[in-house]
Amino acid sequence: MLQLEFFTGVSDCKNSALLTIVKAHQFNTNYLLSGNLRFQYLRYSEKLDDFQFDMIPRLEEQLAELYQITLQEINSFEEIEQCIVDGKYPLVQTDIYYLPHREEYLAEIHAAHFVIGQSYNQDLDTFKIFDSVPPFDGEIDRALFEQAALSFGACAYLLDRSRQITPDRATITAFLRRQAERLYHDFYLSSDVSMGYQGMLRLQQDMQQWIEVSVEERRQLFFKFLINSLAVERYHHGFTQYIQAELKNEQLVEKCESAATGWKRIHNIIRKQKHTEKNLVPNLIRLFEEVVDAEKQLIDDVYEFFLRGGIE
Repeated sequence: MLQLEFFTGVSDCKNSALLTIVKAHQFNTNYLLSGNLRFQYLRYSEKLDDFQFDMIPRLEEQLAELYQITLQEINSFEEIEQCIVDGKYPLVQTDIYYLPHREEYLAEIHAAHFVIGQSYNQDLDTFKIFDSVPPFDGEIDRALFEQAALSFGACAYLLDRSRQITPDRATITAFLRRQAERLYHDFYLSSDVSMGYQGMLRLQQDMQQWIEVSVEERRQLFFKFLINSLAVERYHHGFTQYIQAELKNEQLVEKCESAATGWKRIHNIIRKQKHTEKNLVPNLIRLFEEVVDAEKQLIDDVYEFFLRGGIE
């Protein structure tokens, strides 16, 4: 059996599950944390709350590029069940409405959530599942697990390792250099105005309009921005882990931690707005300007690190 460890270097459940499996197969996941600080801000209409602020990771692309490992999709519960029985550890999309370990959502909210299917206990008619977000390693009744999987169409993924390679050091170094170049390009040079620095400036400009709205509307805008941006802190923790393990550069670690701290301060202001009628939008804008500058410094310095030669 694979030894699974809880993974916290990314935010979303699918990528957490993916990296958990990749690490269990003895691949270095630090390399795959090197290219995920990609910001996107989308405004869908003139309504102030009709926006999305996301991190856009490229983990699957990196996994294929470095290790030539891809994901194979399966679309029936029978296949999912057989893969678990065969010890293939599928990444299963479930509905948290049916997951007992997600007590806050159980029988309350329908939402997609990926877990790893580990094994099947025929005597108890239960599956053992693994979840990094939040941490859970335990049993679930077969009937309940089937319901959870079928609720979103019985979709799951397997690692396809049929063409996997073990890259040498030169290949790894070139790969990490490309990630730094792509981060720089996505932040500054993308033709998509929703991406990187351009997207963050557009969000900063839109925040100016938040000053004039009612207290309740402001709280709703703050809450949506909080939900959208919580992933940013975790991706910075993952990037810090990559820098410490592979680049071994304390100045870059400090820059990354500084950016993460900036996002934490933003989240604290957002939570504070929930409990006060005072208009905290100017505070939010000021902190956001600071965090944009911190992100610029981090992206610039990582890019310069590789321009100066990078790792050996």
